[in-house]
Parts: sequence; C-alpha cells; structure tokens
Amino acid sequence: CNCHGKAGECYYDPDVARRNLSLNTAGKFVGGGVCLNCSQNTAGVNCEICVDEYFRPPKNPCRPCNCNPVGSLSKVCINNSRSCRCKPGYGGERCNRCAFGYKGFPKCVKCKCSTEGSINKDPCKEPCICKSNVQGKHCDSCKPGHYNLQESNALGCTECFCFGVTRMCDSIPWARAKVRGQAARHGADGRINKKIHVMDITLWWTRLSLAVQDTVSRGMMPTAQPDYGRGNKKMTRIHKTTYTRGPPPPPPCVSALVGEKLELHRCCLLPRASWARGPHHAPLPTPPSPCAPLPVPLCPHPSLHTPLGLHRAPLPAPLSPHRLSSVTLEVAAEGTRGAVAASDVELCQCPPGYSGTSCEACVRGHRRVNGSLYGGACEPCDCHGHATECDDVSGNCLNCEHNSVGPRCERCLPGFYGNAQEGTPHDCQPCACPLGFSPTCRVGPSGAMLCDRCAPGYAGARCDRCADGYYGSPGVPGGSCQPCQCNGNVDLSTPGACDAVTGECLRCVGQTSGWHCERCTTGYFGDAIVAKNCQPCKCSSNGSQSNTCDAVTGQCECKPNVAGRQCDHCVPNCWWDAQQRKCQPCRCSLEGAVSSACDKHGRCACRPEFSGKRCEPSQARHYGMSQQPTGCAPCNCNSFGAFSFDCDESGQCHCQPGVVGRQCDRC
Repeated sequence: CNCHGKAGECYYDPDVARRNLSLNTAGKFVGGGVCLNCSQNTAGVNCEICVDEYFRPPKNPCRPCNCNPVGSLSKVCINNSRSCRCKPGYGGERCNRCAFGYKGFPKCVKCKCSTEGSINKDPCKEPCICKSNVQGKHCDSCKPGHYNLQESNALGCTECFCFGVTRMCDSIPWARAKVRGQAARHGADGRINKKIHVMDITLWWTRLSLAVQDTVSRGMMPTAQPDYGRGNKKMTRIHKTTYTRGPPPPPPCVSALVGEKLELHRCCLLPRASWARGPHHAPLPTPPSPCAPLPVPLCPHPSLHTPLGLHRAPLPAPLSPHRLSSVTLEVAAEGTRGAVAASDVELCQCPPGYSGTSCEACVRGHRRVNGSLYGGACEPCDCHGHATECDDVSGNCLNCEHNSVGPRCERCLPGFYGNAQEGTPHDCQPCACPLGFSPTCRVGPSGAMLCDRCAPGYAGARCDRCADGYYGSPGVPGGSCQPCQCNGNVDLSTPGACDAVTGECLRCVGQTSGWHCERCTTGYFGDAIVAKNCQPCKCSSNGSQSNTCDAVTGQCECKPNVAGRQCDHCVPNCWWDAQQRKCQPCRCSLEGAVSSACDKHGRCACRPEFSGKRCEPSQARHYGMSQQPTGCAPCNCNSFGAFSFDCDESGQCHCQPGVVGRQCDRC
C-alpha cells in the first residue's frame, strides 16, 4: 500500500478499487488499498490529506490552522492552505484583523465611507470622496438616473437605460439561475446546430458559458461572427459570454452562441467581464491569435434585436480536434430561487403607457410610434372603438370586433356595410344581398343598400337577376345564373344575346344556328364549333334538287344523272340537255360506238360503216328505213340550225337552242 510513510498497515476495499480512488506505489490509481491509522495528523485513502484544523505547508508536515475564534467561521481552514474562512468584516489568513472598510478588532464595525461608492484609500478616514455616479455623505447611494452600486464599477453606479423614456430605476429584486444546453455538434460549415433548452419564463439578465471537449472531428474552432437581423420573440440581453478553449491568448477571445429566437434587447457583451475556464490545452501553433473581440456595441440595427451565430474560423490545419459540448446560459427571472441577486438588471419606473422592466414595451391599448424603441413614444391605439389592442410597433389594430377590419378597424368586413369610423358597436350591418350573390354592399345616394360586387353573371341593385350572357332563376331557392352555352358564336356582352331564363342562344353569328349555335345555318356547311368556318353550299340550280346541302360535308342533293358536291356536272355516259335542262343518257350503240361515252352534245364516237348520233347501222343522214315503203329518206337538217345533219327515226333534226322545225330551219 502507498501510505506516504504515514501508516504501517492497510486493507483491500473492492469499492475503492472499482472507483479507482487508491494510488499505488507506481503513482497510478489502480488497486483498492486503504491505509489504516494514518499518523502525523493525516487522513484519506492514502493518508494524503490533513485532518480538520490542520493544513499542509509546502514540503512540510501538517500544521494547526490556528483560526481566530472571533473572526473565523470555524476552526477548519481551507485544505492545503493556511487561510481560514472569515466572518463578514474580518480578514487575514487567521481572520485575526478587520477587513478593508472595517475597524475596531476584535469587534469589527463597518467604516462610514462606503467601499463600493467611495475612492478613499482608507474608508475609515473622512471626508468620503464619492465615485462619479455616487452621492451621499458616506457615498452609499446612486445619483438620480443610476442604479446598482458596485465596488467593481469604477463609476460606482450604472446609468439607467430605460429605453430613454425615464431616468428613474433601481435594481430588480430577482435572483440568478442557469439554463444548461445539451451537446451541440457543428455542421460541415462549422455552424453550431444545437438549440439551447427552452424555458417558459421571461428572462432579463443572461450570461452565456460554452465548454469545448475532445472529439474525432478536426478543424473546428468556434469564433463569433454576428448575423444581424430582426427576430420575433422577446428574450433577454446577453451580459457575459465564454467558451472554454485555452489558455486564452491576448487579446482575450470573446465568442457568443445564441439560440434560435434569442434576441438582444440591449447591447451588452462586455469584454472586461469575459473569461475562459478549463480544461486547458496547448496554444494553437498559428500566430497571431485567431480569436478577436466582438465589435462593441453589438447592435447596429435600430430595433436592437441581434441574433448571433457561431461559425468556423478560417484557421490553417492541423488543429486540435474539439467540439462544443455544453452551453450554459445564466439568467435572472422573477420567482427564481438563488443566493445571488441579479442587481445589475434595472427595474425602471415607467411613465404612463409604458411597461417592461426597461420600459421597452407599451401597455395594452397603446402603440409604439414609428417603431422607435430607444426614446420612442407610446400612444393609445387608434381603432375607432373596435379593438383593445394594437401592434406595439406598427400600431395596426389586433382582433378587430363589431364586423370591422383594417389596420385601424376603419372598414366594414366583406358582407357588411356602414361607416366603421363612427365608433359604435353597430357601425357595420350585414348586407341583405339575396343568397350571397354579392360579398359586399354599400349605402347608395338615396340611402338604400346597394350590392356593389355582384358575382360574375349577376346584375341588379341586389344582384337578383342574371347579367347579359347568363341565364337562370337566381330568385328561386337553389337557383343560380349560368353562362349561356353558345359555342363562342354569340357576343355575350350584347343585350339579348341569349334568353335570360332558358339560355337559348338568340343572336348567333358566323352563319350559325341552333339552340347553342352549334351548327351552320340552312344553305351553309362546315364546323360551327371548333373551326367556325361555315360557308355557302353553292348548289347548282340546274343539277341540284334545292339550294341546301349537308351541314357538315356540304354535299348538295343532286338530280338524276348529276354528280359533284355542288351537283354541277353529269355522271359518266350522260350529257347535259340544255333544252330539257337535265342530264340525258348517251345510249351509244354497243355495236357501232367506240365507247359508251358521248360528247357534250350527246353524240357518240362511231366505228366505220356506222353513223348517226348513237352510231346505229343505218344510212347516214337518212331516216325511216322501216316506215317508208321506199326505204330511207334524207334528213335535210339545216346546217345553221341543227347540231348535226343526223335526225331521229321520225326525221326530227337536233336543233340548236332557239331553233325549231323538223329540219331546224326556223326560229
């Protein structure tokens, strides 16, 4: 056993071994040896500490504390130190004299000059010389407009801030507490992504502490780089910030990590109050120091709301691997239990219309003029009696009542009419538009209500009839106005374009017709819906039965032996007989004609030895072979009046138009 020569026996304790509390002879905390009967006023597992009322001077055995029984709290002194714990007003290693600012040992009493507020080298020698912001015969009170008398403050007291609206303030009667965050890892860009634990309290004083521990990630060195911008949740001001990365090089590193929705209500990062706390590491091998103080003041925006971010510093590799492991936010809140008072937080005596510990807000029913925080004025909300609250910056009224709306509740809601600025609960009345065909209404020149925003398709002073181009029965329960379906072939803005009740289209354009103007009118054909290309049929008066045609294809109704869409030519093997005004069959002889077709005069093309209009086997230009006793007789057709010199079996020649007679020899 390693008892440092202060004991002759020991025993093994498995619990001590498990907790590695015993130091072996090799200087390592291994094993479970516990020394017995330690001598020379020592104690402990390895006789390594002094018993109560003894201390260990360097390189000397333990000696008695000898704490003065009048000035000390107990006979026990601080371990490994000859200093005793003194009562208030007593000092010295043995608490055997009066502390600075006290006199009259052994009954030490406080000197008249305040040690916090005076600059006297000896507070017990008058007159008292006060610090700049301190007053009173004994320099024990702050001057008007100041608060929080502190010995560490060179001026004695802090000037009241109170957002410039009052100079009357005092320290707030709250105590300090701490909010501790969990481990926070950095992302690829070095940003800290972990949020600080949220507490459902209003905070007015904060101190931020950061701790760094080893990790496998490399290249992380937290430094502060402000991200300026406005937030939307009232929080607190940060007073002091630290992160643990040491030893801290000059100038001291001052960094801040502020969680989401944490805002600054006052510029407050104080380099003089910043510190670093272990564990410590070897200094970075990259001079000069990569850390730099944050700019002061820290709040350039007029709103004084400045969220901060923690970023990776542009440091050369290699660096010691570290990560942010914990975040502690020291706060002061109403109802917080603690031994240390948050005396450096002000509590202002706000003028009427202002609220908050620093008069930073307006009371309910008031607004912040022009959004100015410092020195800004709070005035009553202008809501025409329809709201009790308004935005403390813009002045816009919140939760307008009595069917009003608008930044100042100056208008009636849609569906209501009246003058909302008269300031009575009955300013806005419901619109009486049937079935809600108008969302709004107004009072007309005659004093009657007019529905002024009829829905599409409705018209009238109360939107109770269908507008041009619409049809229906809006006055019937469940009825409504629908657009007339005219396939785009009607100008619906024209009065009477369609029937207002049935929806029948009455003024079809583009040669269209039908209930919905869905087809071409009589005598026209085409696509009336898509292409909208209705065009005349143009049926031939000679070859068609009428002037109408198929409404889609345009095909006319043709007479017998007539063809073509417009019935404008004869079918094959027929010819146009102008005298009869119809197409006649050619009737060419199968024996004597070259083909069954004939020319426009009805003549067939004959083979040799055949003649006549149809190429029949008879003498050319003769007739009556079977009727005349003497045989065939000559036709004698007039060369000017007949189509040809041939005639039919009766001897009648084929006359030109306007010519008559058997031989076509007279008009």
